[in-house]
Parts: sequence; C-alpha cells; structure tokens
Amino acid sequence: MRMLRSAIVLALLGLVLAGPLSGCGSKPAGLEDLVPVKGKIVFTGPPITGGNARSVTLHPDKTQGNTTAHEPRGEIDKDGNFEILTANRKGAPPGYYKVTVSIMESPMANSKDMYAQPKWLIDAKFGDPETSGLTLQVLETPLANGYELKISQ
Repeated sequence: MRMLRSAIVLALLGLVLAGPLSGCGSKPAGLEDLVPVKGKIVFTGPPITGGNARSVTLHPDKTQGNTTAHEPRGEIDKDGNFEILTANRKGAPPGYYKVTVSIMESPMANSKDMYAQPKWLIDAKFGDPETSGLTLQVLETPLANGYELKISQ
C-alpha cells in the first residue's frame, strides 16, 4: 500500500512539473506573425547626430483595430536608422501604430547629479503617442526600402 501511495504522489508530481514545461519553446501569444520592420528617421531640419538615448516605440492603435498587447521598439543609430524588436525578437505584429521617438542626452553614470533629468534633443511632443503625429502601418509584406518617419524641427 505504501508503494502505491508513493507511485501516485510521484505521478502527480510529474504532472505538476510537466505542465509549465510543456509550453517551453513555443512563442508567447501575439508573436507568431512578426514582420521585419526597419526604417529611418528623417529630419526636415538639421540632422540630430548626438544623444546617448535614442529610441523609437510603436504603440498599438486600438482605434485602427490593432489589439496586440506588445509595444515593439528599437534603437536609433547616429544616421537615423532603426530596426524594431518585439519581446527581443526581430519584427512587429502587423497593424496600425502610433509612434514615439525619443532622442535625449542622458546624464552619464559619473555625473555629479545622478538624478539629473535627460535633455531632449528633439521636441518632447515626439515622446508622447498622442502628440507625436507619427503613425506607421506594419504591413504583412515588409517594405523593400523600409519605413520612413519624418520629424520636423
């Protein structure tokens, strides 16, 4: 009887442990159909080559039917080029997005004031999806020349 009880406990323990592991290797929900998203930020004024904190973020536009729970994002290089990642995977789910762009000079770690606020190098309105005026539709077939976002200074 004792062996039977031990066998049942081990079998139940195996089910409990195997449950969370059965999903290993599968992609999180919403990441099944990522589309490559590369592009360039184009400045209508002088180019912004400075800044040590440069990023672009895609905010799902629910008014256009984009219900993804993810906010894809990417770094912007000194030439304005970017590539979008979603949950550390290249690409973004197809759909409409409101876009924010942040180009700031953040205080370095050796700064005397470690709580100093970063300095915006572009208008801060571009850091808010409601005021940036930037939108992007990620298409199921990637654009050959990439996406272009224009920022006027």
